[in-house]
Amino acid sequence: MLRAFGLESKWSAGAVKSLASGLARSALLGAMAVLLARIQPAAGLAPFALALLAAGLATGVNPALLLAGCLTGMFSREGLQPGAAVGAGVVLAGVPAAQAVRRWVQRRGGRASPDGSLPEAAVSLLAGFGVLVPGVPLAAGGPWESLRVIIAAAAAAASAPFFRAWIEVRATRQHLMPEERAGLIILLLCAAAGLAGIWTPLAVSAAMMGSLVAAPLGAGTSACTGLAAGAALIPMGLAPARAAALGLCGLAAGLAPPRQRWLAPVLLCAAALTAFLTMGVPWEEPLCALAAAAAALAMPERWTKRLGQWLSGEAQGACDPDRLALRLRAESERRLRAMSAAFGELSDSYRVPVDVPDEQRLIAQMRERLCENCPYYAECWVGGDNRSVRFLCQLISEAIDWANGDCAEPLFGPEMPPDVLRQCHRGRSIPQRLGVLLEEFARKRRSEMKRGAVNQLISAQFMQAQMLLCGLADAQARPLRIRGRQAARARAALDRAGIETAEVMALRGARQMEIVAALGRGVWSPELAARASVELSRTFGRAYAPGEGVGGREIKFVRLPRLRASASASCHSRQAGVPSGDSHAIRSLEGDRLLLMLSDGMGSGEAAARESAQTLRLLGQFLAADVPKSLALETVNELMLARTDSDMFATVDLCVIDLASGVAEFSKLAACRSLIVRREEVLTVEGGRLPLGILEGVRPSVCRVQLEPGDVVVMASDGVMEAVDEETLARLLIDHSRQPPEMLAETIVTRVEQLADPARRDDMTALCARIAMRREAG
Repeated sequence: MLRAFGLESKWSAGAVKSLASGLARSALLGAMAVLLARIQPAAGLAPFALALLAAGLATGVNPALLLAGCLTGMFSREGLQPGAAVGAGVVLAGVPAAQAVRRWVQRRGGRASPDGSLPEAAVSLLAGFGVLVPGVPLAAGGPWESLRVIIAAAAAAASAPFFRAWIEVRATRQHLMPEERAGLIILLLCAAAGLAGIWTPLAVSAAMMGSLVAAPLGAGTSACTGLAAGAALIPMGLAPARAAALGLCGLAAGLAPPRQRWLAPVLLCAAALTAFLTMGVPWEEPLCALAAAAAALAMPERWTKRLGQWLSGEAQGACDPDRLALRLRAESERRLRAMSAAFGELSDSYRVPVDVPDEQRLIAQMRERLCENCPYYAECWVGGDNRSVRFLCQLISEAIDWANGDCAEPLFGPEMPPDVLRQCHRGRSIPQRLGVLLEEFARKRRSEMKRGAVNQLISAQFMQAQMLLCGLADAQARPLRIRGRQAARARAALDRAGIETAEVMALRGARQMEIVAALGRGVWSPELAARASVELSRTFGRAYAPGEGVGGREIKFVRLPRLRASASASCHSRQAGVPSGDSHAIRSLEGDRLLLMLSDGMGSGEAAARESAQTLRLLGQFLAADVPKSLALETVNELMLARTDSDMFATVDLCVIDLASGVAEFSKLAACRSLIVRREEVLTVEGGRLPLGILEGVRPSVCRVQLEPGDVVVMASDGVMEAVDEETLARLLIDHSRQPPEMLAETIVTRVEQLADPARRDDMTALCARIAMRREAG
């Protein structure tokens, strides 16, 4: 019949094409599974491979294909590690089970045609559990192992929805949604890292190939592609110099005009040769560039254009950016809260009671074995003095002490102590009658107590992860408002300045206002951006400055804060050649905030310096991620308490200055007072509370101060604050308050060293910040 209508050849061609497309897609997914399985932050844990497995199963991909790819990539010289098989089994069993439950719920709800698709949160949870379940034995090794497993599980959970979005993309698509484009980028970076686990030159060649694909999008995009690929390869053993060389090669390739396709590979090879001659990268770098250039020239041009169009995100069609932004933020919030609930369940599951042997039952057994048929039984057990019970309790206590030691010697020696013989007529037979019983009891008690301590530690780590994820979810829930009226005013202001725009959007985030403007034609030059900043500042009555986008078609103008701050610090150790136990940090936070941090480790020297520096580093990372300050301090405190092999602690002195409002919030844990120099007066912010790493649930003392232009904030360690009296220090600050912060900090430390008693000298650190009006910046 097909031959009669002339459709046989068409059917055959379509079938062959469909079969070839399916085989190519299957081969690509299998290869990706193999590469992602090579990325293992811990032995046997491959979070990205399990994320791809969960995403593929949720979209209906052949499970045998993905499972074979994952297990193939997880093989090592020692064979398949148990954690790999366990994690894959959890995902493989979890996805169909979740789909079956979903179908059953849909049928119970009366839906006519239930489908088996899973929500993104369910895919994230299954991917995260696939890492957590085999990672629990690793987590029992200590707090850092627990944190590493938690991070790996969070990475798997966060990647799974993006991998799922990419898997559903067909080759015929012209444009990608943001989450699909993000999934493609994440997958390509992970694939490059997986190639490094096989052979580093192959990964470097693939990274250079990516830069050539991104070259038509501009030098900046191509350079960022090379740098991103280099950053992804650094954890896999790539030298930082080679990662920088990848960015240089991408920058060179992006300088080629898009119409001259052959010029980008030439510039890439020239940059690789330059890096080999000047940056000390290995000789194989130019060879990798040649391989990438050959592959790029051999690739069909339509494939290169399609991939570049997917990565660029241009011409995404008509869509509502507000709705898309809200949906992405809502999805991120849901995923974070789902993972938070999962970690909460894990924390509760480890809060199991300790099965300590019953001492009452043990005493009864000891009484039966030692005292039964003894002629002195009535003499020992009749009466209310409980002398025999106290004696047996003494033996139990000695057994517990023996088990807590090294257990190198037997519990009872060949000769019993005289006091035992005086208390018990059968004292010489105690080793034969009670030795085995007491040793078994003591060993079992020690084992159960140790297991309970480990479970308590793991539960605390999971609880901290739950609280951190809740804090990040709260940050995602903050509204991102679109200001239509301000956008209209901004468009009119730019039109008044003679700047023709195609689109203007005003965004109000959690802390600041942004205006995004796209030109109708041409690009934003520095002169044009400066003219627009002047006009926007005059229209809105607040200073605006160009942010990202100079040199492109679209630019972002950011509202500048009312105040500006300059800060610096000076640190002198107590003894020359010995590291100072004080650490300090100055960094800018999102939302026009300045963070000043000072920590004093216990004592002086390398250990104290390491403790204080790590405390500030962790706090800075948490605060930069917008984690609430109280939660960040509590998490760092729990991590310090978990170090059972160390009794170190550290003071914490934080000051967050909001340059928009001028409010400075001081948070202190066992820190010294801070001083604010205001004209001829010195204001004091008192310190207090216990340091980090001493007790659970510590709470800092918090004080908020409204700063004024011209104020100087001074924070110092106890080596400065306790070396001289308050009046001397106040006079010193007033006399030198007009110095720049870097000079003032050095002056404070130097003068206090001269005035202090040499016998009581300690590490000295002073941190100074000067507040000024924005218009004073000129």
